[in-house]
Amino acid sequence: MDFESMAVFRNSPVPVTVSEVREAANRLGICPRRSLGQHFLTDRNILAIIISAARLTRKDRVLEIGAGMGALTAALLEKAGRVVALEKDARLADFLAESFSRHRRLELRRADATELDYAALFGSGITKVVSNLPYSVASFLLAEMAQAPNAPALMAVTVQLEVAERLAAHPGTKAYGKLSVWMQMDYDVELVWRVSPTCFWPAPEVESAVVRLERRPDELSEAERDAARRLATAAFQHRRKQIGAIFAKTEWIGPERGTRLCEAAGIQPHARPEEIDRGGWLRLGRALAGAGGGAGRC
Repeated sequence: MDFESMAVFRNSPVPVTVSEVREAANRLGICPRRSLGQHFLTDRNILAIIISAARLTRKDRVLEIGAGMGALTAALLEKAGRVVALEKDARLADFLAESFSRHRRLELRRADATELDYAALFGSGITKVVSNLPYSVASFLLAEMAQAPNAPALMAVTVQLEVAERLAAHPGTKAYGKLSVWMQMDYDVELVWRVSPTCFWPAPEVESAVVRLERRPDELSEAERDAARRLATAAFQHRRKQIGAIFAKTEWIGPERGTRLCEAAGIQPHARPEEIDRGGWLRLGRALAGAGGGAGRC
C-alpha cells in the first residue's frame, strides 16, 4: 500500500515523523511514560503495514487502543467506516479532540483500556481492533478481548516481539504457553512483520512485531471454552511436567478425573503441556465440560 497516497496525511496536523512527534510532545509538555507504554510509532511504512494487515473496508467499525498522537487514527479514518479511539492520557486525549474535531466518523474516549467492559463495547458493533498496544498490558488486553462476547473478527496489533512469538508459537517450542493456547483456541495468528525499536520515539528497549489475529469459526460452547482455558492455566504452571501428574496433583481435578480426561481427549498422560496442540486442548475442554466439570465447578 502506498502510504504517501493517503490524503489524510497531507491535510491533517497529525504528527508522524520523529521530529514532528518530539515537537508536539514538547509543546504539550509530555514526557513519554513507560508505565503507559508511550512509544509513539514514527515510521510511515510500519503504519502502512498495520493498515494493510487489518484488511479494512468502509463496513468496518474499528477500535483503537492507545491512540497517542493520532498517526494510526488518521490512517484508520481513511480506510474504515467508523473508529472508536481510546486514550488514557488527558493531554493526548485533548490533543486528539482538537486534531480530529472535524471527523464525524471518529468517537474519542478518554479511558483506561484495562477497565473497559469489552462485552458492551463489542456488542455496539465493533468488528476489528487495530492498535499499537501498550506493551505492559498487551497480553492482558488481547486475552480480555478474545474472551468477550461478540469478540472482533480480526485484530491487527503491534506488540513486543516476545509477545508476538508467544501468540503465534507452535507446540513443542519454548514460546508456546498459556497465551498461545488461549488465543489460538479462537484465532488464527500470523506474525506479519518485525519492527525495529528505531521505528518509535522514544525507542523501546526491545523489538516489536505486527500481528494479525483472525477469528476462527466457533468450535466450542462457552462452557467448553472456559473449561479448556482453565485446564491450560493449571497445566502451564508446570509446563515441563507430565499432564497426567499435573492433573493428579491439581486439587479440583485429582487422579481419577485426570485419567478420565486424558482418555476422553486422546491425550497421553506422559505428554507435557507444551507438547499438546490446539486440537488436544479443545478435546480436553469438551471432555471436562461434558463430564459436568466446567470452569466454574470442578
